[in-house]
Amino acid sequence: MAFLDVQRAVEGGGGPAERVALRQTLVTLQRWLWDTVGKAVCATLDEAPLPAVSDELRAVSSHVPGLRVLSGRSATVEGVLTALGRHSWAHFACHGDQDFQRPSAAALRLVDGRLSVLDLAGRLADRSRSAGGADLAYLSACRTAAGGRDLPDEAIQLTAALQMAGFRHVIGSQWAVADRVAAQVADDVYAGLRAGRQLDADAAAVALDKAVDRVRRTHPDRPELWAALIHTGP
Repeated sequence: MAFLDVQRAVEGGGGPAERVALRQTLVTLQRWLWDTVGKAVCATLDEAPLPAVSDELRAVSSHVPGLRVLSGRSATVEGVLTALGRHSWAHFACHGDQDFQRPSAAALRLVDGRLSVLDLAGRLADRSRSAGGADLAYLSACRTAAGGRDLPDEAIQLTAALQMAGFRHVIGSQWAVADRVAAQVADDVYAGLRAGRQLDADAAAVALDKAVDRVRRTHPDRPELWAALIHTGP
Protein backbone atom coordinates (compact mmCIF):
# COMPACT_ATOMS: atom_id res chain seq x y z
CA MET A 1 0.00 0.00 0.00
CA ALA A 2 1.12 3.55 -0.59
CA PHE A 3 0.01 4.66 2.89
CA LEU A 4 0.12 1.59 5.11
CA ASP A 5 2.38 -1.46 5.17
CA VAL A 6 -0.12 -3.31 7.35
CA GLN A 7 -1.58 -5.21 4.42
CA ARG A 8 1.55 -7.20 3.64
CA ALA A 9 1.91 -8.19 7.28
CA VAL A 10 -1.68 -9.45 7.60
CA GLU A 11 -2.57 -10.89 4.20
CA GLY A 12 -0.48 -14.02 4.62
CA GLY A 13 -2.84 -15.38 7.27
CA GLY A 14 -6.09 -15.34 5.30
CA GLY A 15 -7.74 -16.58 2.14
CA PRO A 16 -8.98 -14.60 -0.89
CA ALA A 17 -12.15 -13.40 0.82
CA GLU A 18 -10.24 -12.16 3.85
CA ARG A 19 -7.70 -10.38 1.64
CA VAL A 20 -10.44 -8.58 -0.29
CA ALA A 21 -12.13 -7.51 2.94
CA LEU A 22 -8.82 -6.31 4.36
CA ARG A 23 -8.03 -4.26 1.27
CA GLN A 24 -11.46 -2.60 1.31
CA THR A 25 -11.06 -1.78 5.00
CA LEU A 26 -7.62 -0.26 4.50
CA VAL A 27 -8.69 1.82 1.51
CA THR A 28 -11.63 3.18 3.50
CA LEU A 29 -9.35 3.95 6.45
CA GLN A 30 -6.82 5.69 4.23
CA ARG A 31 -9.44 7.90 2.62
CA TRP A 32 -10.87 8.80 6.03
CA LEU A 33 -7.42 9.71 7.36
CA TRP A 34 -6.64 12.10 4.52
CA ASP A 35 -10.14 13.58 4.46
CA THR A 36 -10.20 14.30 8.21
CA VAL A 37 -6.64 15.10 9.25
CA GLY A 38 -4.20 14.73 6.38
CA LYS A 39 -4.78 17.95 4.47
CA ALA A 40 -5.08 20.25 7.47
CA VAL A 41 -1.96 18.96 9.21
CA CYS A 42 0.06 18.97 6.00
CA ALA A 43 -0.92 22.51 5.07
CA THR A 44 0.33 23.81 8.41
CA LEU A 45 3.58 21.89 8.39
CA ASP A 46 4.41 22.82 4.78
CA GLU A 47 4.96 26.44 5.75
CA ALA A 48 7.11 25.69 8.81
CA PRO A 49 10.86 26.41 8.77
CA LEU A 50 13.32 23.52 8.86
CA PRO A 51 15.90 24.55 11.48
CA ALA A 52 17.41 21.06 11.74
CA VAL A 53 18.37 20.92 8.05
CA SER A 54 21.77 22.46 8.82
CA ASP A 55 22.38 19.78 11.47
CA GLU A 56 21.28 17.09 9.02
CA LEU A 57 23.66 18.44 6.38
CA ARG A 58 26.57 18.38 8.81
CA ALA A 59 25.69 14.84 9.87
CA VAL A 60 25.45 13.52 6.31
CA SER A 61 28.65 15.34 5.32
CA SER A 62 30.50 13.68 8.18
CA HIS A 63 29.64 10.26 6.74
CA VAL A 64 30.06 11.18 3.05
CA PRO A 65 33.43 12.84 2.39
CA GLY A 66 33.49 15.06 -0.69
CA LEU A 67 29.73 15.51 -0.65
CA ARG A 68 28.48 17.97 -3.26
CA VAL A 69 25.89 20.27 -1.70
CA LEU A 70 23.20 22.19 -3.57
CA SER A 71 21.61 24.70 -1.21
CA GLY A 72 20.14 28.17 -1.32
CA ARG A 73 20.22 29.65 -4.83
CA SER A 74 22.00 26.61 -6.25
CA ALA A 75 19.16 24.25 -5.32
CA THR A 76 17.22 24.86 -8.52
CA VAL A 77 15.04 22.36 -10.33
CA GLU A 78 17.39 22.24 -13.31
CA GLY A 79 20.49 22.07 -11.13
CA VAL A 80 19.13 19.18 -9.10
CA LEU A 81 17.95 17.25 -12.15
CA THR A 82 21.37 17.65 -13.75
CA ALA A 83 23.12 16.49 -10.58
CA LEU A 84 20.81 13.49 -10.25
CA GLY A 85 21.79 12.40 -13.72
CA ARG A 86 25.48 12.41 -12.77
CA HIS A 87 25.51 10.92 -9.28
CA SER A 88 24.58 7.51 -7.91
CA TRP A 89 23.73 8.79 -4.41
CA ALA A 90 21.33 11.63 -3.56
CA HIS A 91 19.99 13.11 -0.33
CA PHE A 92 17.17 15.63 -0.08
CA ALA A 93 16.43 17.65 3.06
CA CYS A 94 13.59 20.00 2.18
CA HIS A 95 9.81 20.36 2.11
CA GLY A 96 7.71 17.87 0.18
CA ASP A 97 4.26 18.44 -1.31
CA GLN A 98 1.66 15.79 -2.05
CA ASP A 99 -1.50 16.33 -4.10
CA PHE A 100 -3.86 13.61 -2.95
CA GLN A 101 -6.19 14.17 -5.90
CA ARG A 102 -3.33 14.17 -8.47
CA PRO A 103 -0.45 12.12 -7.02
CA SER A 104 1.66 12.68 -10.15
CA ALA A 105 1.86 16.33 -9.06
CA ALA A 106 3.72 15.38 -5.85
CA ALA A 107 6.94 17.37 -5.64
CA LEU A 108 9.96 18.48 -3.66
CA ARG A 109 10.05 22.23 -3.09
CA LEU A 110 13.25 23.84 -4.35
CA VAL A 111 14.38 27.45 -4.49
CA ASP A 112 12.88 28.22 -7.91
CA GLY A 113 9.95 25.82 -8.05
CA ARG A 114 8.74 22.27 -7.61
CA LEU A 115 10.57 19.09 -8.65
CA SER A 116 7.66 16.78 -9.41
CA VAL A 117 7.11 13.10 -10.04
CA LEU A 118 6.64 13.87 -13.73
CA ASP A 119 9.90 15.87 -13.84
CA LEU A 120 11.83 12.95 -12.38
CA ALA A 121 10.18 10.36 -14.56
CA GLY A 122 10.66 12.38 -17.72
CA ARG A 123 14.26 13.49 -17.25
CA LEU A 124 15.80 10.46 -15.61
CA ALA A 125 14.13 7.64 -17.55
CA ASP A 126 16.96 7.43 -20.10
CA ARG A 127 19.55 7.31 -17.34
CA SER A 128 17.91 4.26 -15.75
CA ARG A 129 18.24 2.35 -19.02
CA SER A 130 21.68 3.48 -20.14
CA ALA A 131 23.76 4.12 -17.01
CA GLY A 132 22.96 0.94 -15.13
CA GLY A 133 21.03 2.70 -12.41
CA ALA A 134 22.14 4.32 -9.16
CA ASP A 135 22.52 3.29 -5.53
CA LEU A 136 20.53 5.31 -2.99
CA ALA A 137 18.15 8.27 -2.91
CA TYR A 138 17.21 9.48 0.58
CA LEU A 139 14.17 11.76 0.69
CA SER A 140 14.17 13.47 4.08
CA ALA A 141 10.99 15.35 3.26
CA CYS A 142 7.31 15.00 4.11
CA ARG A 143 4.99 12.55 2.35
CA THR A 144 7.42 11.43 -0.34
CA ALA A 145 6.09 7.86 -0.06
CA ALA A 146 2.39 8.80 0.12
CA GLY A 147 0.16 8.02 -2.83
CA GLY A 148 -3.22 9.35 -3.91
CA ARG A 149 -6.49 9.35 -2.02
CA ASP A 150 -8.67 7.45 -4.48
CA LEU A 151 -6.09 4.91 -5.72
CA PRO A 152 -3.88 4.22 -2.71
CA ASP A 153 -2.66 0.93 -4.22
CA GLU A 154 -1.02 2.77 -7.12
CA ALA A 155 2.48 3.88 -6.14
CA ILE A 156 2.52 7.25 -7.89
CA GLN A 157 4.87 9.10 -5.56
CA LEU A 158 8.35 10.53 -5.37
CA THR A 159 10.02 7.43 -3.95
CA ALA A 160 8.59 5.28 -6.73
CA ALA A 161 9.59 7.85 -9.37
CA LEU A 162 13.20 7.79 -8.19
CA GLN A 163 13.24 4.01 -8.11
CA MET A 164 11.88 3.86 -11.64
CA ALA A 165 14.57 6.39 -12.59
CA GLY A 166 17.23 3.88 -11.58
CA PHE A 167 17.89 4.26 -7.84
CA ARG A 168 17.92 0.73 -6.39
CA HIS A 169 17.25 1.90 -2.84
CA VAL A 170 14.99 4.80 -1.88
CA ILE A 171 14.07 6.05 1.59
CA GLY A 172 10.98 8.23 1.93
CA SER A 173 8.22 9.19 4.34
CA GLN A 174 4.55 8.23 4.41
CA TRP A 175 3.48 11.43 6.19
CA ALA A 176 4.90 14.62 7.71
CA VAL A 177 8.06 14.00 9.73
CA ALA A 178 9.39 16.02 12.64
CA ASP A 179 12.41 18.07 11.59
CA ARG A 180 14.68 17.00 14.46
CA VAL A 181 13.69 13.36 14.18
CA ALA A 182 14.42 13.39 10.45
CA ALA A 183 17.90 14.76 11.09
CA GLN A 184 18.61 12.18 13.81
CA VAL A 185 17.42 9.27 11.68
CA ALA A 186 19.47 10.43 8.70
CA ASP A 187 22.60 10.61 10.86
CA ASP A 188 22.01 7.10 12.18
CA VAL A 189 21.20 5.66 8.75
CA TYR A 190 24.39 6.92 7.14
CA ALA A 191 26.40 5.71 10.11
CA GLY A 192 24.86 2.29 9.51
CA LEU A 193 25.78 2.38 5.82
CA ARG A 194 29.49 2.68 6.48
CA ALA A 195 31.59 -0.31 5.47
CA GLY A 196 35.15 0.71 6.22
CA ARG A 197 35.85 3.81 4.15
CA GLN A 198 32.95 3.12 1.79
CA LEU A 199 29.18 3.35 2.00
CA ASP A 200 27.14 0.23 1.25
CA ALA A 201 23.73 1.07 -0.20
CA ASP A 202 22.64 -2.55 0.18
CA ALA A 203 22.63 -2.01 3.95
CA ALA A 204 19.96 0.71 3.63
CA ALA A 205 16.99 -1.33 4.84
CA VAL A 206 18.79 -2.63 7.92
CA ALA A 207 20.31 0.77 8.70
CA LEU A 208 16.90 2.46 8.52
CA ASP A 209 15.32 -0.22 10.69
CA LYS A 210 17.94 0.31 13.40
CA ALA A 211 17.67 4.10 13.19
CA VAL A 212 13.88 4.01 13.46
CA ASP A 213 14.05 1.55 16.34
CA ARG A 214 16.23 4.01 18.27
CA VAL A 215 13.51 6.66 17.98
CA ARG A 216 10.82 4.11 18.81
CA ARG A 217 12.56 3.11 22.03
CA THR A 218 12.75 6.77 23.04
CA HIS A 219 9.11 7.51 22.10
CA PRO A 220 7.27 4.16 22.17
CA ASP A 221 3.86 5.82 22.41
CA ARG A 222 4.37 8.19 19.46
CA PRO A 223 4.42 6.15 16.24
CA GLU A 224 3.89 9.31 14.20
CA LEU A 225 7.52 10.15 14.98
CA TRP A 226 9.14 6.84 14.04
CA ALA A 227 6.80 4.98 11.66
CA ALA A 228 6.80 7.44 8.77
CA LEU A 229 10.11 6.59 7.11
CA ILE A 230 10.20 3.49 4.90
CA HIS A 231 12.67 1.81 2.56
CA THR A 232 11.82 0.59 -0.92
CA GLY A 233 14.20 -1.61 -2.87
CA PRO A 234 15.83 -5.02 -2.74
